[in-house]
Amino acid sequence: MGGVITGFATISVIIAVGYAAGRFDVLGENGRQVLTRLAFSIATPALLFTVMADADLSVILSAPLV
Repeated sequence: MGGVITGFATISVIIAVGYAAGRFDVLGENGRQVLTRLAFSIATPALLFTVMADADLSVILSAPLV
C-alpha cells in the first residue's frame, strides 16, 4: 500500500510543478513544445531502457511472444 501512495504522490508533485511552471510562464512561449519533445525523445526511451534492463529475459522471450 505504501508503494501505491508513493507513486501517486510522485505523480501529483510532477503535475503540480508542471502546472506551476505553465501558470507562471517559466519556460517561455515555446515551453510546451520543448517539454513535449523532451518527453517523447528522451524520457520515454529512458523509461523503456530502465524497464527492459530490470526485466527477466526468460519472461520477455517466452512462447507467448512467438
